[in-house]
Amino acid sequence: ERALRELCSEAGAVDARPALAHTLRRNRLCLLQLANAQGQTLLVRLANFLRPPERLAKFLGSDEVAKAGVGIHGDAVRLAKDWGLSLAGALDLRFLVPPSGLETESWSLAGLAEASLGELLDKSPKVVRSNWAAPDLSPAQIRYAAKDAQIGLRIARRLISTVISTCPPPAS
Repeated sequence: ERALRELCSEAGAVDARPALAHTLRRNRLCLLQLANAQGQTLLVRLANFLRPPERLAKFLGSDEVAKAGVGIHGDAVRLAKDWGLSLAGALDLRFLVPPSGLETESWSLAGLAEASLGELLDKSPKVVRSNWAAPDLSPAQIRYAAKDAQIGLRIARRLISTVISTCPPPAS
């Protein structure tokens, strides 16, 4: 609760991970990643709740804090369908790229990280496709999930800064 309270004041990146699919049916989202500008990351194990905490629902539903990610609108649909949660203030990072912007071969989070920050993001299938609904996350899963959320926030801040700096000054 305390960590969520602290993050709710300044979270900026949201990402969600589905459970590992053992069958053909689509599994519910089981992990929500939140990061803030102070470098804190909160991994919310949705699968541990019958119903998500009201404080989390209120935070996600507020448009006072922007939530950024790649494909975040798909995450919003999944959060609504799986958990009845609304996601307001969602910004897809791909749409923050200025028209003359980045040169990248991939509009994924990893592609944007490399193009905007010059950082390589390890998207090893062994971790990406691991069991996110497991009773305990492995250290590799925790590192991956935290870095994924933090890099999303850093990309958002970089792209927003670029957009602002390229805007013409207001006409007098």
